[in-house]
Amino acid sequence: RSASLLSYQSIALSYVPRPDGIVLRKSPNVLIAERSYAAVPMINGVQVDEGTLFTLFQSNLTTTTNLKPFMRELPFQNIKDSILDNLIATYASGHPLWRHHLHPEPVGLPQYYVNFVHNLNPNKGVEGKYPNWPQWDQTAQLINFEADKSMLINDDSRSENYQVIANSHGEFNF
Repeated sequence: RSASLLSYQSIALSYVPRPDGIVLRKSPNVLIAERSYAAVPMINGVQVDEGTLFTLFQSNLTTTTNLKPFMRELPFQNIKDSILDNLIATYASGHPLWRHHLHPEPVGLPQYYVNFVHNLNPNKGVEGKYPNWPQWDQTAQLINFEADKSMLINDDSRSENYQVIANSHGEFNF
């Protein structure tokens, strides 16, 4: 049975893209490790806790005891128990769920994207008007857009969860 956003299996959708053997031959982390990708400039962004949207239809998963069998069924059928236990342990009980905010488009966002499309540099022409959008590096800084301002923040929101996945050497691949 395939997952859809409005289904009990919706959590499986939060871990795409998946290799299909044609367009995406292998999991993205494998392709990156092999340096088998088109090295072209790109601009990328995420939403804070966007993955929690996929938990809307799992209201019966109220304990870690219930969570582990669910995660074993979808999406990580072959993962080692110890790794799944480590990942689950990084989430605090009662973690807040996704909530949608309706507000105007964040200040500066369209200008950054237009600049990137035309110059491959989101900062060209916005010097002094908006914060410098940093190139991703080891400092792990992001630009955070809000309705009325933009600012640099540290990308450490899910660092403990990330470390479990990063140190698991492909256990989370499809």
